[in-house]
Amino acid sequence: MICAGRASVDGLLAPALDRRAVGGNRLAGVGERPRGQGGLKSQFFVFYYPLLLAFALVFPPKATLSFTVLTLGAYSLACFIADPAFFVGAGDLKLFVMRVITLTAMGGLGTYYWRVQRNQRRALMNRPVPLPLVEARLEPQATGAQG
Repeated sequence: MICAGRASVDGLLAPALDRRAVGGNRLAGVGERPRGQGGLKSQFFVFYYPLLLAFALVFPPKATLSFTVLTLGAYSLACFIADPAFFVGAGDLKLFVMRVITLTAMGGLGTYYWRVQRNQRRALMNRPVPLPLVEARLEPQATGAQG
């Protein structure tokens, strides 16, 4: 448990590539759970949702797309390794397709919020600053330098 907390702190402080590596480690950790607990019948698949959302909120859309595809592949592989016959049953296949669709939607939703935030930041940066406000900020510095 302490190692997981340390990985979280390291993930926040590390450069972008290291954060991606931490995300890959978490992906591998979540992938082990469905395989070890019965594949498609495992309830641990819900841990993929916050993983995808957190990644999508932090990284640009291209990185999120690749991570989402990697996550879906890892989930599919974990389910297939645990129970190769799950593609045969219509009920299991329906459940699998629903989970894949919702996991993909989670990556898309996070990307949408990332773009909304980026557009808001750009709008704030491009907003003109009123001239009296600029002059008021410059005057105390000019008088402080003279005195």
